[in-house]
Amino acid sequence: MKNSICIPKSLRDLSSRLASPVPLYLVGGGVRNALLGLPDSDYDLTGALDASTFCALAQKAGYKALIRSSHMGTVEIRLADQILEYTTFRIESYAPGGGHHPKQVVFTTSLEEDAKRRDFTVNALYADLATGQITDPLQGRKAIAAKQLRACRPNATDTLKDDGLRLLRMARFAGELGFSIEPALMQAARQYAEQIHAISKPRIWSELKKIVLADVPYHTTDGHIIAMEAMEKSGVLFALIPELKEGDGLLQSERYHAYDVLHHNLACYAASESDLVLRWAALLHDVGKPKAKRETGRMIRHDIIGAALCPGIFFRLGADNDTIQGVQLLVARHMFDLEGTARVNTVRKRFALWGFEFTENLIAMRRYDVAGSGRPMGPVDTAGRWEEILRQMKQEGCIDQINQLKISGQEIMQACGLAPSPMIGKIKQALFEYCAIYPAYNENAKLRDMAPKLYRQFLN
Repeated sequence: MKNSICIPKSLRDLSSRLASPVPLYLVGGGVRNALLGLPDSDYDLTGALDASTFCALAQKAGYKALIRSSHMGTVEIRLADQILEYTTFRIESYAPGGGHHPKQVVFTTSLEEDAKRRDFTVNALYADLATGQITDPLQGRKAIAAKQLRACRPNATDTLKDDGLRLLRMARFAGELGFSIEPALMQAARQYAEQIHAISKPRIWSELKKIVLADVPYHTTDGHIIAMEAMEKSGVLFALIPELKEGDGLLQSERYHAYDVLHHNLACYAASESDLVLRWAALLHDVGKPKAKRETGRMIRHDIIGAALCPGIFFRLGADNDTIQGVQLLVARHMFDLEGTARVNTVRKRFALWGFEFTENLIAMRRYDVAGSGRPMGPVDTAGRWEEILRQMKQEGCIDQINQLKISGQEIMQACGLAPSPMIGKIKQALFEYCAIYPAYNENAKLRDMAPKLYRQFLN
């Protein structure tokens, strides 16, 4: 493997203009990705210069730079349209419990000592900014050649017990890079899985988003599967979402499922496409089955029970509201028309009420559900049937938002001789549902004519 990399011009210029008395280095993902032939990662800089000296040199050279943390030895520097971070070589010690922030930081001039504080050897590679020459104190290049994540510390437990966030970073890097995890590191992860609870929710969610989309950065076809398998094998997945663990060994109807509930959820996730909401929905769509089984002796209403569980799960994970709402709705509605026997008009009404974008996601969910079952789900291709109905609705110009109706509330009041009341909304909703079946009726004159008829029906 190469002993040097090509340093980007902006970084070479930085090195030249700073005229540092000691070498400055590109460290971590920027070096790793250059060796792997992957797109540039974030550029992180390091060296023996203390933060004040580096900041002063950068400002003297005409760069915008400021000290972000004297305690951590961190300087933020702007290069054209890039904001980079420089950190002084340091040694860290942590309090028990796996909190992300070190309790003590000691600055050092030793590159080797700085390397030991990092997480994985593939991220402990240093390239001289002036020459591109690589320094590899922990044999990170051998780990790259073996496509394996290895801990920076000789005892892997020392790497993970310090910082619970590394449990998630381990899974994420395994998925993004398509790497295996050394046995000692995985064993340490199992030992310290519960320390994930020492990490703040925003940091957890930030990593989980990357894990679920681990196939995206470098186009690994199964990156999201590798990352989630690492989460499962380490126990971190169940530390975060114990509701999933409850499905382990919980058998289902052999007619529809070859797997227990947990592994059906994981299989659906594996089959899903690169979309945050869809992947979380695939993973959690049957999360309500264990509770349904406990409460009823069967798995009926597991969709409703699962949807009710979602907000609590996502609150623990620090998820954003858009993700929570999107997943919850898909979980709640994933059992609709399971056998493909619903009347076409009923399906059309639902699709209009739910919106076409959501409907497309629900169709995708149905395909994941079938793919993850290990069994054919009956003689009807429900997803295919839905696709055809949706295609026809779009072709006919069907609307999927009530505000697309070509009649206003004021016009409904005039047509029906009504004062403002909840009845206006009921009539408008009925008109909307009618247009889902008969799109050609979405004309002002036709809707004004139909509104009184619907009003009389409500009165009767």
